[in-house]
Formats: sequence, C-alpha cells, structure tokens
Amino acid sequence: MERRGRVAAWDNAAPGFIGYVFKSYVRVYTESVSLDTGKSLFMSWTINSFFIAIGKVLLTLFFACTAGYALARLKFTGARAVFAFMLFSMMIPGQVTFISNYLIYKDIGLLNTPWAVITASWHPVRFLS
Repeated sequence: MERRGRVAAWDNAAPGFIGYVFKSYVRVYTESVSLDTGKSLFMSWTINSFFIAIGKVLLTLFFACTAGYALARLKFTGARAVFAFMLFSMMIPGQVTFISNYLIYKDIGLLNTPWAVITASWHPVRFLS
C-alpha cells in the first residue's frame, strides 16, 4: 500500500502502546501536508476544530440561558403552549431538517463556511435538551 510515495511498514510501531500512539500523532502531523504549499494541515485542522467547538458552546449557552430563564421566571400568555411545542419539537430527529437547512444555508451564502457548521444544529428547542 503506497500513499504519496510513502510505503506502509512496521517501522511506525514503536515499542509499547504509548510510543505507538505518539508516533501516530507525529505521523499525522508530518504526512498531512497541503499539496499546493507543502505546509502541514494539522494545526489548521486543530484551530478550526477549536473555533467551531467554542462557537457552538457559546451559542448554546446564550440561547439556553435566555430561553431557560424566560420559561422558568417570566409569566406570559401561552407559556405552557410554548413549552409543549418545545417538547414536541425535541422529538423530531435532526435528519428531518437536513434538506431545509441546506437550502437555507445555500440561499444566505453560508455553504462551506465554519458558520454553517456552528449553526447547523442550531434549533432553539435543542438547546434545552
């Protein structure tokens, strides 16, 4: 098996489990390079992952706190209906909304952006589950 001129062999298996794991990280860091620039892609993947995770956490915290406070403390007409609707919509699987989410992101120009990934699972009801 050959990948970009490198032959898969047993030389990447250092003695012991810990050595094998860390050797794999080194291998991923050195072998995942951009074909255009020759730079390692590992750090950009890591930074993108942290950016997306932090964005999702902050967005979820904001909307969960505001919605939870409104439902728990504020008395308004239809509060029980809103809560019942939220419970009902939590029973709808996320796969049902894939096509509609795709069409919305396409219309507003967010396809292939980190913001689409951050807000992809955004549904006001899902933040309380």
